[in-house]
Amino acid sequence: MKLTLSSKPFVLQPDTLVGLRGAKNARVRVLRGRLWLTVEGMRQDFILEPGSAFLFSNNALALLEAKTECELLLEPRRKRLLFHGDGQGNGIRVENGCGLFSSKRGDG
Repeated sequence: MKLTLSSKPFVLQPDTLVGLRGAKNARVRVLRGRLWLTVEGMRQDFILEPGSAFLFSNNALALLEAKTECELLLEPRRKRLLFHGDGQGNGIRVENGCGLFSSKRGDG
């Protein structure tokens, strides 16, 4: 499967594994489903759920695996990124130069 930076979502079926290299400054955003992500050289793996995204800080090999059917966006990083925590668990965490964005959904 060839992935390109785009504004169009694509779907990965469960247990589909995709390797990605050269994604520096790109972002993968989960619209639906559950995605496992690991990046060469990072100690921690990530599970991304709807509303969360991962920003690649380098061109290291990344592996993405759909744990359930996943709808994803692979998009270039915006020139300027403004994101602040709100005290409710929404915010940004940066580890080894990679940003992990999360957004909790309230009950109503």
